[in-house]
Amino acid sequence: MEALDARRFRMLFEIDGVEPYAEDTWIDHDVRIGGAVVHPLGNVGRCVVTTCDPNTGERDFDTLGVLASYRGDIETTEPLPFGIVGDVVTPGLVRIGDPVTPVESEPVRRLE
Repeated sequence: MEALDARRFRMLFEIDGVEPYAEDTWIDHDVRIGGAVVHPLGNVGRCVVTTCDPNTGERDFDTLGVLASYRGDIETTEPLPFGIVGDVVTPGLVRIGDPVTPVESEPVRRLE
C-alpha cells in the first residue's frame, strides 16, 4: 500500500525517530522543538476530512475506521486520536531536522 499523504492530517510538525504515539506521553509536559518550547494539552481527535484526498477532496481511504481499529478503545483526551495539540510556552526558531525533546521537569500548571 502506498503511504497516505500527510497533508490530510493538517499537522504543523511531523516527528520522526520516536515510537508510534510517543506524543501521548508528552501531554501536560513541556517539549522543546528546536528553539521553541510547547506545552501539549491533549490529543487531536480526527474527523471525516482525513478520509479525503488532499488534492481532489474525494473520499478515498477509511482513516477513521483504521484509527478505530487500533486507537478506538484506548483512553485519550479525544476519540480517534492521531497527534497532539498544545500551546507555545517559549517562541523560537524551528527548522526541519531540529531535535524534539521532552523537558525534564514538573508539568507546568496553567491558570484557567
